[in-house]
Amino acid sequence: MYKLILFYHIGMSTLFLSLFLIIFVLFIVTLRVFLPDFYMRQQKYDSLAILPIITLIISFLVLNAYGLTCSILIAIFLSLFVFLVNLRRFYNLCIGLNRDDFNPVFKTVSILQSFLLFAFLILILVFMPTTLKTQKLTTKLFYGSHKAGFFEKTNLLEKTTAKLDVYFAPKDLNESETNQIKEPKNVIYISDIFVTTQDAKGTLSYLADKGYNVYAFSFFDKINYFNNFMDSKTYSPFFLRYEHKNKTENLQESKEMFVQQKITEYTSVLTLMESMNNLPVYILAEGNCIPAAEEIQQKYPQAVLGIYKINVDDKIEGYIDGFANLQQTKPLESAILKLPKNRTWDNAKRIAFFADKKFTTYETYRNLQLTKEEE
Repeated sequence: MYKLILFYHIGMSTLFLSLFLIIFVLFIVTLRVFLPDFYMRQQKYDSLAILPIITLIISFLVLNAYGLTCSILIAIFLSLFVFLVNLRRFYNLCIGLNRDDFNPVFKTVSILQSFLLFAFLILILVFMPTTLKTQKLTTKLFYGSHKAGFFEKTNLLEKTTAKLDVYFAPKDLNESETNQIKEPKNVIYISDIFVTTQDAKGTLSYLADKGYNVYAFSFFDKINYFNNFMDSKTYSPFFLRYEHKNKTENLQESKEMFVQQKITEYTSVLTLMESMNNLPVYILAEGNCIPAAEEIQQKYPQAVLGIYKINVDDKIEGYIDGFANLQQTKPLESAILKLPKNRTWDNAKRIAFFADKKFTTYETYRNLQLTKEEE
């Protein structure tokens, strides 16, 4: 019993629960062929035939919420497979025709689907994301554009074009010996093209533990790399990860475009941080974000106090540039991509430690300069 409770607290995630719901509902559909004959004869209509379309809708809602991943792709495929097999029965239900008996072919396909669902359940259990207890997190949604500016959403009809997740520093870390509250330092983070900010939650959370308010910004712009639907923010990180594995030279040719996009994003971030009275800031950067952050610091030295360059300032063993904590947040894809196996948050802790060390050095130097100016 204790192991079960521990499993729930450590392993469960909202994505896993969403996938488990899809699997559970589809199991009801596929296993109904085994219901007792006397029960089925009492049912005038095959009312369970409506469930596949519901799971298909849920699958696409999950896709929209989390972006494309291997597990979500499999969930959509299975939902579509079960829906197509049950399509005629769903149509009969819609027009009010009485149910008929399950023929041997339908039963055989349903059994096959049940085995596939069971295999999928085992797969997501084996490759369950590594969860962690994050610091207090606040999320804000914005509408607008880089040209017109971004504004916090006030109603659901406004199209979401940006998101901010704030990892707050623990209050007790910012209390001095005289019980005076010190203002925590602010850090901004933008994910590289291969991941989302959620894939960096371990690093960002551990950095917040060290006394920083970490502002993780996401912008939902198209990347204009594939020149098709894959450029959408919902799909692009997924396909770019496989592009990184198979066609690295193509990504290198487009590096300038990616960097320019990140420069645009950083500019919008500084504008938003200024509107929230949260300047100056430090930048936590990796991959394509590093040259963009350097250019932004040169352009706005008063707003950007310093940069910590992940896997450049300090080498992190087993860390893939631009992939954040993908090995912990998406272990199934990490296995498919053959990334170094690492299911712990050790690298996230190391990055937070080194970043804190460098930001503290920047802060000490800044205070020394301010003291000299006062003298």
